[in-house]
Order: sequence, then structure tokens, then C-alpha cells
Amino acid sequence: GVRDCGKFADAKFGQPVIRRYREKTVDGDFENWRMWYHGRDIDFDPDVMKAPTGRVGLAESPDGISWTAIDGDEYQGAVLDPNKEEWWGFDTTHSGVGDVQGISTDKVRGADENQGSVQFMYCFGGDGEEVDVSGLDMGGKTVPDGTSIMGLRMRIGLALSFDGVHWTRLEGAHHSGALFDVGAEGEWDSLFNAWPTVIQHSKNDFRMFYNSFDASTSRFSIGLCRSEDGIKWTKSGKILEGGEGDAFDARGCSRRCVIADPNSEGGYLMFVEGIDRDGKHSIGLYTSEDGLAWSRTSDSALLSGSDDKDAWDHGSIGSPWVVPLSEDGSCRLYYSSGGESGSPGVGM
Repeated sequence: GVRDCGKFADAKFGQPVIRRYREKTVDGDFENWRMWYHGRDIDFDPDVMKAPTGRVGLAESPDGISWTAIDGDEYQGAVLDPNKEEWWGFDTTHSGVGDVQGISTDKVRGADENQGSVQFMYCFGGDGEEVDVSGLDMGGKTVPDGTSIMGLRMRIGLALSFDGVHWTRLEGAHHSGALFDVGAEGEWDSLFNAWPTVIQHSKNDFRMFYNSFDASTSRFSIGLCRSEDGIKWTKSGKILEGGEGDAFDARGCSRRCVIADPNSEGGYLMFVEGIDRDGKHSIGLYTSEDGLAWSRTSDSALLSGSDDKDAWDHGSIGSPWVVPLSEDGSCRLYYSSGGESGSPGVGM
């Protein structure tokens, strides 16, 4: 597991977003792996919602196994801080990373396997609003009456960079700078929009998957937005809300990684963090022929936390991120742990 995460994340961290860059040079093939992640330090505001979000950092690796934290220009080495310059911003109390990738559109030419062109970071965060969650059944636990959470009203934004280290926020359509707003009262995603991942299905067809908590069903659920340029988005509604009974995601599904299915032209695989009826988090798999309609491959998880009580990833695991290796057809699954019984880290 990765644990040397930088000072800004010395209390907790997670959510690996990993890209492998390969290019040919005069000296031979060059390979560099990059991992963006979020975390918070021991002095981070304790009134902000309890999560690994806070600031975004970057680590690099020559092989995707041994990682070194990069010292960014933001607080304690982060590469993206909460927005302290605009009091009306959507992410003034904490920030997180959902996806980073090069995107090519009619407006912007992005990167592919090479580093060096503009990169899009789909980030998210919360502001100072105190959100009343009294009585909600979240992940198998009923929230006591009178409970409110600062920073829970998360929204999704976009930042751009030419080097992956220095990022500039791009103003979105919502007055807070977010790309779009949470749902209206009574809609499934009225509580928050967070943890975005994006696929470019074709030149002008982008799909964003994000999650929220549907108070009407007491399930963490995944929604879909669509865009022609990766910047302006239109919601398409909820697409997944988990299984039933003994399914790994009986209480819903949340963070995910979507990759092209090597066995299906135009199809996709979605590795999903699910919450079972006991509140335990694990990773399962959905498939799709078109990136729009999805089917669960099994009620059982692909990967669960260790049964060893002394292991760093004992208990719940989540935040899956998959990197296919084109040279041999294999892939690597990265994940986070750090629940009540584990310790913060990223494993493979």
C-alpha cells in the first residue's frame, strides 16, 4: 500500500486516480505513472464532513508500484486546495478529485498516452452550508435527530492543467462555479453530487458518472450526465442504485472506475464500490454494451477487505481504479482503505 502521502494528507487520504503515460524518445521508451488523490492533515477543520477529502495531491512512479509524493505549490505540498479566493465557491471547505484525463474536443486538444497537453481534472467539494441529515438511514446507520454536516452539499467542478501539478479552476454554469447544481428538493441527487468519472465515448459524446445519496430509498446511487465538449453538462438521471438481499451493493453503490471492455466493441466495464446490508464496503463489477444501460455480473464482490484484523485493509475497501496494460492484456486494480478498523492507504 502507498502511505508516504505528503504532509497535507498525514491524517487520512484515499481515492487513487491513476494514469499511465508512455512515449518514445531518442533514448528509448519512457514510462511514467501518476496518481492524484485527496487527503487531509491532522489540523484540518474538524467541523467539515468526515471523509478523506480536503486537498488534492500527486504522486509519481516509474512502474505503478513504488510511489513518491510530488511537492506541489499549495498548502503542505498539495496541488489543489479548497477555494479560499471566492467565498461563493462550491468547494470552499474541502476538495476532492474524481478523474483526471486528457480530452480532445473541437475546443480543446487533450493528452492521450503522452504527457504535455492540457489535462482535465473533474473535482468536487463542499461549501460552508450546514446540511440537516436528521433521521436519514445512511449505509445501515440512522443519523440522530438534530444532526447537520458542514460540507456535505458537494458539487462537481473542473480544473485545467498543462503539467498535472499546477491547476486552474474553470468557471462552470452554476453560480458557485460548479459545472451543474445538485437536484431540487425531492430529487434523488438533492443532497450532493460528487466523485465524478468521465468517459469519452466518441469525439463529441462524453458521459459523466457521479454519485449521491437518495434519501427516498436510503441508497447511495449513481447518476449520468452527458456533454458534447466535456465542459457543459446535462443530467440524464439515476442509472444504478444497487442490488437486493445478499448483494455486495444491497445498500447502494458509489465510487467507481469505468474502462473500455476489451471483449466488447463499444462496451464498458464499471468497477463499483458497493455497500452491503451490513454497511460493509467492497468492490464489484457491472458491464454495459453502450455505456448507458448496465448489468451487475454477480451479487458477490470481486474484491473485499482482508479478514486479517491486523491488515491495513481489514474491513471495508473502495475507490476502485483500474489500469489496463495493453502489452499483455492484464490490468491492475488499485483501491483505498481506511475505515474504522483499517489504516489509510492505497493498495493494488
